[in-house]
Amino acid sequence: MSKKYGSFDVEIEYYNENKKQKKTHTVSPLSQQDLANGWRLALPKIKMINTTIKKDNGDEINVRKTNESFFKINLAQLPPHLFSKLKNVYRRGQFTHNHTRDNCYVYIVHPTPADTEIRKLARYCELYDTGFRDFSNKDILDIRKCLTAVNDNEINGWVVMKSNKLFNNI
Repeated sequence: MSKKYGSFDVEIEYYNENKKQKKTHTVSPLSQQDLANGWRLALPKIKMINTTIKKDNGDEINVRKTNESFFKINLAQLPPHLFSKLKNVYRRGQFTHNHTRDNCYVYIVHPTPADTEIRKLARYCELYDTGFRDFSNKDILDIRKCLTAVNDNEINGWVVMKSNKLFNNI
């Protein structure tokens, strides 16, 4: 059975009839629906392993391997706790993308035409989750405008899913 990209194994110790045993579970990355429902994954720290590989001609090469997983996503798919940790990346003086990491997961966030609207919707979702429900008429118009922009650009991700669910009827 092949593992999903970004999956990792967790070894759990338990006692069965006074005997210590270990069981290994495979943990997969969260889906966008899981992120929309507020789930957060506890990730292992980065591990670096140096190994020696022998080439066909007998030479030995030292290779460094890590447990990092790289995800190329848009802003609407970024886990909510990482929005404030985004760093801009420039190539030859031009903005190309954002970059952030969460332990062993590295996110490369490609820009979309509706990134400003995605940030606003994520903030409104955060306000809603903390119990704030008294949005002004200006806020409601802004939410509608943002929802229209992300839906017109066919952007998918937890921010859009949650915003459509929470704010579709306001």
